[in-house]
Amino acid sequence: TPSAGNSPAGSGTTTPVKFDFSSPSRYPTPLCFHARARLADAASDSTLMTPQRFQEITGRYPALKIAIVGDFCLDRYLEIDPAKQEISIETNLPVHNVVRVRSQPGAAGTILNNIVALGAGTIFPVGFCGEDGEGFELQRALREKGSCVSLAHFQSTPSRRTFTYCKPLLMRPGKAPEELSRLDSKNWTPTPPDVEAKLAASFESLARSADARSEEHTSELQS
Repeated sequence: TPSAGNSPAGSGTTTPVKFDFSSPSRYPTPLCFHARARLADAASDSTLMTPQRFQEITGRYPALKIAIVGDFCLDRYLEIDPAKQEISIETNLPVHNVVRVRSQPGAAGTILNNIVALGAGTIFPVGFCGEDGEGFELQRALREKGSCVSLAHFQSTPSRRTFTYCKPLLMRPGKAPEELSRLDSKNWTPTPPDVEAKLAASFESLARSADARSEEHTSELQS
């Protein structure tokens, strides 16, 4: 929030933007991100945001513990080569030949990807996946983010399918990928009480030890 003393528009001069964090109640907290005391301490009272101060704040990221609570899904991409298209002898319909498959964490996993990129020290995903192939891929993709990601509070359960977005992509040389109709795998029944209880226990435990928590919900945890 700029201070009232900034130069008026069109004056041709600029002054540093001043942030006053001495009264947190003046600034509404985003619903998706609740910072605790250590993050608030990173921006001390009435501090000008300068490149030096920015480096000082971001230099603390490696010491932070972040909990991410929400719907973790598998984003699976099927790369299709249109030049290899065939016609099915069973249905007489076009066959899309997949030449490459790649996966990454999606939904709440997208937030995790971004926080990893920022260099946070330890990240705890709090969520679940099914005991299926997609769940194996999702856990592997989370581990591949590096040793900063701990799966101590990420559960695998036989009572749920792994939430998956499967995205077929037509890959043409020299052109951007063209996404075809997406294939989704979701759970259409309420989350079982035992799974909810484990999620709640993890949340309560991390609320006492993590420096911040991020929440991302889609229909999966809301159902």
